[in-house]
Amino acid sequence: MCAIVKKSKQAVGKIHKGGDNILFDLHIHTDISDGRLKSENLATQLRAHCSFRTITDHDDPSYHLESDNGCSFTGVEITSDIREFDAFADFLFYGFDKVDIPLLNKKEHLVFNMRPKQLSEYLQPIKDRTGAKLFLAHPYRSYASLPLYNLFIDPRGKLDKQNTSERPKKTLEDILDYCVNFVDGFECLHPSAKTEEDVVFLLEYCRKNKKLASGGSDLHGTTFTIPKYQHLVEEYSDLFQWIPEMAAK
Repeated sequence: MCAIVKKSKQAVGKIHKGGDNILFDLHIHTDISDGRLKSENLATQLRAHCSFRTITDHDDPSYHLESDNGCSFTGVEITSDIREFDAFADFLFYGFDKVDIPLLNKKEHLVFNMRPKQLSEYLQPIKDRTGAKLFLAHPYRSYASLPLYNLFIDPRGKLDKQNTSERPKKTLEDILDYCVNFVDGFECLHPSAKTEEDVVFLLEYCRKNKKLASGGSDLHGTTFTIPKYQHLVEEYSDLFQWIPEMAAK
């Protein structure tokens, strides 16, 4: 049994395919940004729902779960701009120190206006010092309604979805390949990956390119749901082992 599943079972009970507990949720928003979860006593609320958890408010890392028994770490979701694709992209940054919070807050820095490679360079000293990790968030977000392997980027919803001739001819694999050299991994378990095939495609891409995998609900409300395909975590446990390791620091 992989360590993340074993520790999760010890923490919240039996986990099984389609089970009633969440292995991890590393993509949660609170009322500090655009979520509805109240930040007060949040660690207690989350402990009842998932074994490993982190808060990833938009461009604001000021809230983090303290005294959480080695089951959480710092997080933030950073908005970036992939101009080559005329696309916005979100990145999840995990495991930084409290002293880094001012460097990651849009109110104090223009980090959220950086292009991805510039963002990666900006974050590298933090990564070198703390072991923090950078992930591309929800790769399917702009393409969920289109067939796999025939996906076109239309992040702003301006193009006619029925007229693919108007679309910039960039595929999901293009954006993965664009990011692969400067991210540590990809968010593979996310509601925008609608089928098991979608999730497996991302997991196989991570394994092929020696990248890590992350996952989360992208929760903006107050109701936690079980990820449909969390049973894949055990099969791809090598891609998720960083989670308990980072939480234990």
